[in-house]
Amino acid sequence: MRVVLDFDRFGTITGIEIINLRHVAGKNALPPEGGSLAGEPVRFTYDAEADAAYLSLEDERSTDQRSVDGWLEIGADGHLVGIGAALS
Repeated sequence: MRVVLDFDRFGTITGIEIINLRHVAGKNALPPEGGSLAGEPVRFTYDAEADAAYLSLEDERSTDQRSVDGWLEIGADGHLVGIGAALS
């Protein structure tokens, strides 16, 4: 699946955008209401109406983006347990 990586002015990855997350991962991957998860500085937000998620890795402003191959890790219970992306 394709994801979008956000970069700051130094080229550091600041976040990962995932479109159609529930469509790709399955209806049980996230709680039905969507929501968010926060732990400094990482934040995960999901918009159920748009079926889009954002994993923020830094509190820096994004100045560049790149579409890359990504993957999801789904646990035995069907819940999302990991997100990855490959820079090529």
